[in-house]
Amino acid sequence: MALKTAIALAAGILLAGCAARYTPTPLAANFPTTKQAKLQAAYHWGVIADNIEKRVVAELKKSPSRPVYINEAKDPNPFQRALAAQLTTSLVNDGYVVSRTPAGSLKVDMDVQAVTFAVNRPQYRYHGELAAIGAGVWLLSAVEAPVLFNVAAGAGAVDGHNWINAQFAPGDTPKTEIIVTVSVSDQYRYLARNTSAYYVADSDRFLYGIVDPQPEEPKLTRTFQVRGDL
Repeated sequence: MALKTAIALAAGILLAGCAARYTPTPLAANFPTTKQAKLQAAYHWGVIADNIEKRVVAELKKSPSRPVYINEAKDPNPFQRALAAQLTTSLVNDGYVVSRTPAGSLKVDMDVQAVTFAVNRPQYRYHGELAAIGAGVWLLSAVEAPVLFNVAAGAGAVDGHNWINAQFAPGDTPKTEIIVTVSVSDQYRYLARNTSAYYVADSDRFLYGIVDPQPEEPKLTRTFQVRGDL
């Protein structure tokens, strides 16, 4: 590992030395590594709705208490319907008055934007593997040294491998993501607002209102040969 680190550092120094001091556009750089949740079950919808509600309520507490009205979409998809229902439940359970009509209430708007990226997105994830170093003895390879010191040998290494990888969703990085924005406002201003983004399983796109175009059916043609007498 120390050798790999030294090689990477040397390569970085060489690349830095070769970089141009002036460029017509900013150089493309990666963001620091982060994690983004992947929605794979209806239970996950309830989890994120409850989390959004808590953030919105924290902002609402800064203003005088008023009833709220959930402004549902006219033709909601399954996710939007579940989000509205769960937000209503969370607000009621937190002691807020949720009106059935908008008169005299703060309006809660929910915007769900679905975005589709390229299919061949970069695939970055933990790449450690279990390596057998003896009879019944396993080692977690490609893991930083501090992690190794906290993982016991033998069966503990197997448990450590499973624990490290369990935090990552299986499969490739989805091409589908949704951006969920919940706003609370009156006729003059926004009183609370929260925006969050999530991965969505590509096989569940229809649950979020994404309708993929159907492939065109091949047109059947017939060829006729006309023979005439000479």
